[in-house]
Amino acid sequence: MSRLVAFLMLLVWPVLPTRAQTIVVFPFENAGADSRLSWLEEGLAELTILRLAADTDDSPAVPAPALHAGPRRLVLTRDDWLVAVEQLGLPPAPLFAGYSRATMFRLAQHVRADFVIFGEFAAADGSLRIRAQALQTEPPALLDPQEVSGRLDELMELHARLLVDLLATMREPAAADSAALPQRFPRFRLDAFESYVRGLLTADDEQRLRRLRDATRLEPGWPEPAYALGQTYLARRDLATALIWLSRVPPAHPRGFEAAFYSGVCHLLRDDLVRAHTTFTTLAAAAQARERVPLPEVLNNLGVVLARQQHWEQAAPYFHQASQMAARQPVYWYNLGVAELAAERFPEAAAMFREVLLRNPEDAQARALLVRALELDGQNEEARAEREAVEFDLPQMDPRPAALLRIQAELHSPRQSFLPPMLPSTPAPQDGARAERAAPATGVRP
Repeated sequence: MSRLVAFLMLLVWPVLPTRAQTIVVFPFENAGADSRLSWLEEGLAELTILRLAADTDDSPAVPAPALHAGPRRLVLTRDDWLVAVEQLGLPPAPLFAGYSRATMFRLAQHVRADFVIFGEFAAADGSLRIRAQALQTEPPALLDPQEVSGRLDELMELHARLLVDLLATMREPAAADSAALPQRFPRFRLDAFESYVRGLLTADDEQRLRRLRDATRLEPGWPEPAYALGQTYLARRDLATALIWLSRVPPAHPRGFEAAFYSGVCHLLRDDLVRAHTTFTTLAAAAQARERVPLPEVLNNLGVVLARQQHWEQAAPYFHQASQMAARQPVYWYNLGVAELAAERFPEAAAMFREVLLRNPEDAQARALLVRALELDGQNEEARAEREAVEFDLPQMDPRPAALLRIQAELHSPRQSFLPPMLPSTPAPQDGARAERAAPATGVRP
């Protein structure tokens, strides 16, 4: 256990720099005739993101999901664009191909980005040409395009030169040292990088695992494929294997915080409450040591651990704080309602389940618990009205409160900080007892 604590304490908590530039990277278009290199569309974008994230100082900010951070910049990834595209009602063009610059600009404004990076490439007879350009959002300006060419097997060197030139057009201070900057960029074997990118892109689970394992075999010390393998095995609920791969991500790596968080999720899903408690408590303590508030996902899962250990009065403040930090997420209101129900505070429990239904009217489990809270509070008429308001039978509920709790198995909050709210925040009812519980000491359904 001491080794686990020591590992987690090495983590640097994700900090969003106050004056950092925000950059989004679109996939590069294949302007050539060789469809076999279509993987480079996403590959060049991914390489750009990885290298911008790696250009950090001695105290790197550790990013959270779909969000890479360096000392001077934040780089959003494709997952953020998928959310933005859905919110704006745009057609989900494959790999974002076909979007006009005006649409790129609109998307960039939606996520409050300072720059958009996009480009194209063409390959023939073993040669490669890459062209990239940055679009500035404020004031609006299309910056000068940059271009490099050479042999295809020189991809890593070509891209490094291109990225230095591109950063110079964006007036990035790091670009002033054009000789030293490329030395900070990670370099990978081309066959390993191809396997990694193809593994990310394939929809076939077995093929994804095979390609990602190939990438780790070809580049044994490269953390990104190990992290992706951990994520894939976690999604398959092969928790023991997921933990093995996640443990290969170093704490100070840009994915280190995420790897530790998802390791905690694995422990929680395995009902290993001791290791789960150690993981989430250490993550929360690391945030406080840097005078930061822990992420709501961490607080929620720490509350779940405590509740499963029957420490309901300790768990409730964590659910409450998470619900205030990410008011759009119904899971935190739901777990707070379960905690109130366990404490036999039935009016407060009913209020929390109503908050859940405000955000997700189709949550049958929350409605069933609302009915239970109303009945236990003697509000039989209201309970009957809630039953009659739905066109489906309410599910039978496990009588053990701890079995009703929901694990937060994904990180959402950093992405939400860039995307406009889709639902107004609704303050939680406050009373003296709740206010006293609102500040803890350390701050998916299974």
